[in-house]
Amino acid sequence: MRRGNREHNRGIAHRQSRRSHQGFSLVEVLVTMAILVIGILAVARLFPYGFLSIQRTANISKAQAMSAQILSAYQTPAQYIDAGLPDANGQIIDVPGIQPDNLNPATGTELASLQSTLGFTLPSGFPLYAFSNVNRIKYVHGETFTVPAANPAVHLLQLGPVYNVFNTLANVPSDSLVVHGSNLTPVAESSSPTTDDPSAYPTLSSPDSYAIDYARGAIAFYPRITNPGYAVPYRTFIMTYQGYSSGATAPSAITLQIQVPDAPVPQAGQIVEPKWMAINGSNTTVISPPGLANGALPGIFPGSDQVSRMFRLVSTSPGVNQPFSSDPYEYGWLTPQETGNANVGSLIFNPLGRTAADVNGSGLVAQKPLQVFVDYLVFDNHILRDDRSFPASRPYDLQLSVSGIDQVGDPMTDQTTYDGLYHDIPGDTTLDEADLVIVNRHTGLPMYYANNGTIYTYNVANPYSPGTDLPVGTVDAKNGILTFQQTYIEANNLEGLPLRVLYRAHRAWGVQLQQAAAQYTPAATGAVPSSTTYYIGGGAMGGSASRIYFSPSEEGKTVTLTDVYYATNLPGFIANDPTTYGHSYQVTAQVGQLIQQVGGYPMVYIDISTVIPNATTLSAFPTGLSVRSIEGNSVKARVIWHDNLTPGQEVFWHKVDEDEFRSGGALTMIGGSQ
Repeated sequence: MRRGNREHNRGIAHRQSRRSHQGFSLVEVLVTMAILVIGILAVARLFPYGFLSIQRTANISKAQAMSAQILSAYQTPAQYIDAGLPDANGQIIDVPGIQPDNLNPATGTELASLQSTLGFTLPSGFPLYAFSNVNRIKYVHGETFTVPAANPAVHLLQLGPVYNVFNTLANVPSDSLVVHGSNLTPVAESSSPTTDDPSAYPTLSSPDSYAIDYARGAIAFYPRITNPGYAVPYRTFIMTYQGYSSGATAPSAITLQIQVPDAPVPQAGQIVEPKWMAINGSNTTVISPPGLANGALPGIFPGSDQVSRMFRLVSTSPGVNQPFSSDPYEYGWLTPQETGNANVGSLIFNPLGRTAADVNGSGLVAQKPLQVFVDYLVFDNHILRDDRSFPASRPYDLQLSVSGIDQVGDPMTDQTTYDGLYHDIPGDTTLDEADLVIVNRHTGLPMYYANNGTIYTYNVANPYSPGTDLPVGTVDAKNGILTFQQTYIEANNLEGLPLRVLYRAHRAWGVQLQQAAAQYTPAATGAVPSSTTYYIGGGAMGGSASRIYFSPSEEGKTVTLTDVYYATNLPGFIANDPTTYGHSYQVTAQVGQLIQQVGGYPMVYIDISTVIPNATTLSAFPTGLSVRSIEGNSVKARVIWHDNLTPGQEVFWHKVDEDEFRSGGALTMIGGSQ
């Protein structure tokens, strides 16, 4: 029995041994391989999504860092930033109704509609690209600073390069900028003689004020005494206001330039008095809206006027040596024009503006640096600007905010090739030799440029000449790193020098600033709110009485409402009883994104019932007003990019927003979004 079992076991072992030597069948191997391939492919399919997720996370981090850098460097903020377009003469036209969230490409129909509505003609060849995407919001109103103390007194505009066109008519140079001083104080008076005041002289005590007669359309300024040291025998003032034309149902927004002749030198004992002049007289130039004749100027809506003195452009020839006169209100351009009406944006001011003293009938006023406000159009929000400084020690590398720097010859998503930093017109055959430009922030002048991976010194007299310019460094375009020669930096003592790098990058990275108006005023009766006005619902245009309406351009901006008066839903409320109405002070709110058609026009709004507990409607009953004032407080930095790098394919945009709340000079981050 035991022997039989041993034989049986030996037979089983023999058969198992033979089978192990035979291995797996072909069918088994094929099945196993198929299972392995399916598994490997399944795992491989996960990698692209993982890579895309990593890339997207990296791009979001870059965008957040870039927006934070922009806001921290925004040291000379504007009064507000809006949409704008140039007319055929290079003058900038305000377009306040543009929605800031519209990142779509502009269409010919859209542009034609704007031209028809605003009554202007675009410059020949103006590309849709220049009014698409983040380029819809790029009109800077009132970048504010004082005349610099340095000599030369140079200011590098914060959001350059800028759009600019030079003109010279009747020997008077002009450009696309509006450069002016602080607003003067209005004094409402009558220009009509009376028995008690037969002379009807305006009672102005300071050059910082002006008299205005709303009923008769007259204005008066404190006289300036003629001086042979002045280049021109007059001063120019800029005036903006809202007013009604005859028979019009809605007011027009008007911008004027008014020339005020100098007064002759007074005789001994003579007092020079200000004189009334017609606002729409021969001394007035209407610069907005175009085509409106002087005789058709609307009457002024009282309180809507703002007047300030303009700085005079002394020459259309850029450079340090400008023909300044004895008039402190003068400026010129330091940086030269580039391809496509672009300019880096460095202005140079008459150094007398640093210690200005107006000569007038009562002698000299106190000396003080003049405050300057500049309105300009950003050339292209897709030109990135990184403020950097040379390192204090080797290696002398500059890491840019994003990698993948565009270089001449690179394919673009519009199926063209990159033709340089100031590329703005698809199909433009003019070759700009600069892949990027580096500006010296101390002097305001371009200092270096890059061409085909090499960094050269910039020669103002003969820019972009790689054959003659000095090579001083290299560009790692893929990783966004600029490397400068150690011997060059140290021999010229350039350690720590502040720079601004202007460049473009793959994925069409772009940066846009949206800034709320410093002050919003009530829109004239029947007027559609603009970038600086508001409408309280329930009035002539209808709308909800609990809402304050704004132009769609103000969507998402943060404002502060002072002294808000409203009806309540509290028990015991009695209509027309002042003791039962509510009052709130310093209410901060964000303008909503929802659009409501009011009076046939799209508007965005703040609903007071969602901001103030127990409020039902705004009410002017107790005090005669619903809101005492509305002030803008926010600046938003928007960074955008896309993932598509293949020319001709559909582009999907990503964006990161960072807001700052400005109050009394302090900045507080109020949120971000993607």
